[in-house]
Amino acid sequence: MRLSLWICLALSIAPCGLLQANPLPLASNLDGPVVVPDSAVDAWIDVGGEATYPEVRNRPFTSLAGKGMSLGLHTGAVWIRFRLEGRIADARWLLSFSHPLFDELDIYIGDGHEFHTGRGRPFSTRPYADPGFVVPVEIAQGQVLEVYVRARSGDSIKFPVSLWKPEAFYQSASELRLIAGLYYGGILIILLYNFLLWTSLRERVYLVYSAYLFSIIVFVASLSGIINLAGLGSVPYLSERSVPIGMSFSLFFLNLFVLDFLDPGRYSQRALKINRIFTFLCLALLPTSFIPQYLWSVLAGMLLTVAYVPVLLWTAIKGVRHGFRPARIFLIAWSVLLFSVILFACTVPGWLPSNMATEMAIPVGLVIQVVLLSLGLADRIRELNDSLHKEQADLEASGQALRQMLGDASATAAELQDLSQKQSALVDQLSNMSSDQATASEEVAASIESIAAVTDRIHGSMESQSQAGVEMQRKVANLRSAHEGLLNQAQSSTASVEEMKEVFDQVQRNLSILQNHIAEIEQGGQSISGLVKVIGDITEKVNMLSLNASIEAARAGDLGRGFAVVADEVGKLAEQTGGRSREISQRVDQMQRSIDAGSHSAASTGEFVRRLADDIEKVRRSLHTMGESVEKQHSVVDELDRHAGDLNERSREIAVETADQVVSMREGKDTVHRISEMAGTLNATNQDLNDISLRLRERAESLAEAMKSR
Repeated sequence: MRLSLWICLALSIAPCGLLQANPLPLASNLDGPVVVPDSAVDAWIDVGGEATYPEVRNRPFTSLAGKGMSLGLHTGAVWIRFRLEGRIADARWLLSFSHPLFDELDIYIGDGHEFHTGRGRPFSTRPYADPGFVVPVEIAQGQVLEVYVRARSGDSIKFPVSLWKPEAFYQSASELRLIAGLYYGGILIILLYNFLLWTSLRERVYLVYSAYLFSIIVFVASLSGIINLAGLGSVPYLSERSVPIGMSFSLFFLNLFVLDFLDPGRYSQRALKINRIFTFLCLALLPTSFIPQYLWSVLAGMLLTVAYVPVLLWTAIKGVRHGFRPARIFLIAWSVLLFSVILFACTVPGWLPSNMATEMAIPVGLVIQVVLLSLGLADRIRELNDSLHKEQADLEASGQALRQMLGDASATAAELQDLSQKQSALVDQLSNMSSDQATASEEVAASIESIAAVTDRIHGSMESQSQAGVEMQRKVANLRSAHEGLLNQAQSSTASVEEMKEVFDQVQRNLSILQNHIAEIEQGGQSISGLVKVIGDITEKVNMLSLNASIEAARAGDLGRGFAVVADEVGKLAEQTGGRSREISQRVDQMQRSIDAGSHSAASTGEFVRRLADDIEKVRRSLHTMGESVEKQHSVVDELDRHAGDLNERSREIAVETADQVVSMREGKDTVHRISEMAGTLNATNQDLNDISLRLRERAESLAEAMKSR
């Protein structure tokens, strides 16, 4: 671009007319082309691109001697002129412009002939069907023809111009077409080979590589102009943009091939992300090919290519460092191709001269790259073969295991058949159960409705119970007051009974003393009774003695008369003593009987007092027990009061809970209805399961038959 500016500046300040180059002589006996050298060519840059042929003839042209025939990129038009001098009698020549990227090419020959052709014009404007542009020229011997050429292109502008004898041109064109056929045919064969590999292996790398080769064929065919001969020349719009379109697709599929072939994600996530970014950029480059000034698309493609070269090499080098074997071949192949692309790209802005080496750089580099990548893919196939052999060994082992499994599968098929029958029975049972469940769900729903009504009544009862609990607490408080009075009375009665018990204990002790005294009196009476008996015995003896004395006195007569009186008196005294003794004895007996009666009465009174004391003791104990019972009752009343409070609280809680339970019951009713619906769904599912069981049974039977046949 900078070179073009310098050329424009030089042409604008150069003097007019005096810079006319010498004519190019056309000698005889030439089997090859006569190349128009840069020393025979003058050039002028039409920045606006609107100048006409008559106007240009008076413009200042500048000689290209030593500058080469490549004028770089221009948005305007470029004019060149040169002169031809005929030196042989045969005046028929073919003027060839082998650069095929002219969008507009206007040729003005001094004999009045004009040719207007180019990629942007119909293919029928070309006098000859050739990748470049060929026009006929007739120059008589000694004649000098001046040729003006106007060129305009969105790609680079080069002027490799030559003149051919028709026979030599046709022979050279045939040879070039044969070489091109071999060249493109070889690439196409590799393309089809990789496409067939993709159809067989289903690995995307082969499909992407096939697409890349196809886009490269389009790109190279666009650069060489052969794509116009393939029919694209009939569509001038696409023919003009074939180079940027082919470049965009080539870069895009190149990025995809790098991602699939090198697989940078296995050793560098950063390389993976950068390559994905460039893939997006290459895809975004494609729409720019259709802008009116597609020159900018070409420049963007060149810059993107230059920027991607370090990334591609860096990715390949990382693969090599990680021991990825295909990366080494990839690195060599793409290094060769990218070098050839850069070599050719340098001719676009005019940095390098356009010659056979630079023109064929991309095709040659492509051939080398295709061969090397084919080797890389073949190496990939070798690895696949190694993996295949390994998998084949594993498959044979698996086949042995499979045969073992087939034996087990026969038994399993029989078991499946039995299980299928059992499953069918189970499905029938589940269907019946689901029907019963639906019925039961309806009944449960009705029961829940009844329970909800009962719960409502319980809720009312609990509220009444809560009110009754309050009344019960009041009555329990009164009962507590009564029990406290009864407890006080029981404690007073217990004290009185204790006092009575002490009195009766004293009476019982006094009665015991009285009984002891009566016993002593009884013993004295018994002693007196014994004494009276002794006196009685003595009296009887005295009476007998008095009788004997009377008898003796009677015997004694008068002598015994005094003794008789004494005996009589003694007898009377004895009778009186006997009478007194008997009276005393009777009194003693009566007194003894009274003493016995008093002793008996005292014993009875003592027994009565003892029993009364025992009764009082029992009363005391009863009162004590009653006091303890009253105290316990008091505690019970306290507990009853507490329980009554708790009962009242629980009644309120139950009232609240029953209200919640009513809501839950209603929700439960809805749930039961949903369960009923689910039971219907389950029934339908069971029917489907039954169908599946039948199919399973059929499959099991088929499997069993297949096992038997094997």
